[in-house]
Amino acid sequence: MASITSLPQEILVEIMTNLDPSSLVRCASTCRLLHGTYRNSSKLQYMLELSMNEMRDAGTDAPFPDRLARIRELRVNWSDMKCVNYKSVNLDISFHLSNEFVGGVLAFAEGQSFKAVWLPSTRDAGRTIKHDTHETPFQNFTIDPIQDLLVFLEREPQDAPLLSTTRLFRVHLRTLSSNDYHQDAKQPVLAFTLPADPDVRPVIRQAVLHLASDVLGLFLVPWRISPILLIWNWRSGDLIYDSRGDDLAYSISYFVLLNPTSFILASVRDNGCILLYGLSGATYPADPATLVAIFHLPILKPFQYVSGLSIHMGAFQDKPAPGELFYTVPESRMLVFAISYAGLDVPHDSGHSYQLFVHMSSFLKHLPESSVDRPPLDIFWDAWGEQETRFLQCREPIYVHGSRVVRIIPSKFVGRIEILDFNMARAHASNNPKGLPDHYIQTEPSYISSNIFESQVITRRPYRSSTVEVGEFSLCYLIDEERLVAVQIDSHNYLIVDKIDVDWF
Repeated sequence: MASITSLPQEILVEIMTNLDPSSLVRCASTCRLLHGTYRNSSKLQYMLELSMNEMRDAGTDAPFPDRLARIRELRVNWSDMKCVNYKSVNLDISFHLSNEFVGGVLAFAEGQSFKAVWLPSTRDAGRTIKHDTHETPFQNFTIDPIQDLLVFLEREPQDAPLLSTTRLFRVHLRTLSSNDYHQDAKQPVLAFTLPADPDVRPVIRQAVLHLASDVLGLFLVPWRISPILLIWNWRSGDLIYDSRGDDLAYSISYFVLLNPTSFILASVRDNGCILLYGLSGATYPADPATLVAIFHLPILKPFQYVSGLSIHMGAFQDKPAPGELFYTVPESRMLVFAISYAGLDVPHDSGHSYQLFVHMSSFLKHLPESSVDRPPLDIFWDAWGEQETRFLQCREPIYVHGSRVVRIIPSKFVGRIEILDFNMARAHASNNPKGLPDHYIQTEPSYISSNIFESQVITRRPYRSSTVEVGEFSLCYLIDEERLVAVQIDSHNYLIVDKIDVDWF
């Protein structure tokens, strides 16, 4: 009787290509022939590298040996913090407002001026564009270069009648490349009204925009009224979710879209908690979003409270940027919750600031596969915190991309950063072969004892740490699959971005 080992090598490769990564490893371990088939196939090795690096193939025509060589080069160079090239891009732009880094594009905005930089890389020299929006000054923005999309919230009107109890707001859907109204948007301007106190101007004190494919979320914290969350399908203009009829609790402090069908709200209520919501299906019925689970944070001692809770997460990207060989799987991202505590004997500025690192899978696994009518799950800290998170005392700025986090290490004279990688398959594959002292895998638990927590906080999620000096000090560092970006501030004016230094691996 013929066996699978009697098949030609090219047939074996095609069969093994259809296996999931763990099955492929087991198959290649069964005998010398199948192991040799794996070792002689750049396609099979590339499949495993994609899985190990939590990447997805971009579907290019590049030969598999080239794709395999590049993904391995990236993994090794990140492990050794070895940059293969460098370029500095002059900007000279103020950034009172915000910046966005998505799909290899770094954008800055300030009121009536917008600048986007396509960063240099191994395949592109980069370019810069600038838009003036004097006719529609904006309050906040977000981008998706893959969809050539620029979204901005128009600055609230200054000429509203003094006794008016409502304000009209507009969200504009433009093309990132030309600042024209986006051709795929059925309603290129999304208008809505908010209740307003006639004695209070401006109405909004915080605005957060998030994109996930064709879904756009806008979270607003107005003065004197509860927070508001609006979610649209930006292509059709349909309003998917509107919290104005639900009255979100005043304790809600932040919002992020996990993907097109789920989102998270952060709440400073009680000990602090994370609220996971699901949006129903692709048809987006008019029913409110469903609260699926409540993740509770560590229990506090009496008279202690959460004074601030925000969320950091890399942008949702489910398609590759032009020229990319592969890109990060959107379900593999880390979320970092920045938490501040205060109390009767714990002032706001006493340094009780922490960062909670959570993999996206900790939330997604609780989303039901189909719509079910059930009460939300109450998931207390003891049931999830110790094994699924890492809780560290830190208040320095961070940036997240995929499962990597970059954060600044305080230093007086030089730039010093730490890269935390929570992808342990990748970390073990590149575990400090050169024995560098500032590179290590942390598998020991973190213990935090404080007069604000009821008991010692223990967390065990492993990670790889790499600490390096990066030359000139910067107030902001960003990362993506292949770049480390330092945003340099003018030494005489901290409101001016002087240049950006781009290192790529």
